[in-house]
Amino acid sequence: VMHTLKGNSAMFGFQHIGDFTHDLENIYDQLRNQEIVLTPEVMEITLVSVDHLSNLLSDPDLSAPQLRETHEALLEKIEALLSGQAAKPNQA
Repeated sequence: VMHTLKGNSAMFGFQHIGDFTHDLENIYDQLRNQEIVLTPEVMEITLVSVDHLSNLLSDPDLSAPQLRETHEALLEKIEALLSGQAAKPNQA
C-alpha cells in the first residue's frame, strides 16, 4: 500500500507525501526481508504515520509549523529505526 501511495502522491505533485511514504516503505521492506522485527515501536510509527498522512492531505506544503515539526520528528524516528539506533525491545 505504501508503494502505491508513494507513486501516486509523486505523480500528482504531493512531494512531501511521496517522500514520507518512501521512507516509511523502507521500514516494511526491512520487515519483509527480516532485517528488523515487528516491535511496538514499528506499530506506533505506523499508526502515527497514518494520521500524519491524513493531515498532509490538508496541508501538502507543510505550511503549518506544528505539522512541519511533526513531519520532521517522524522522519527522525523512521531514520533512527532504519539505522538501528532506535531502542530495541530488550534494551532498558
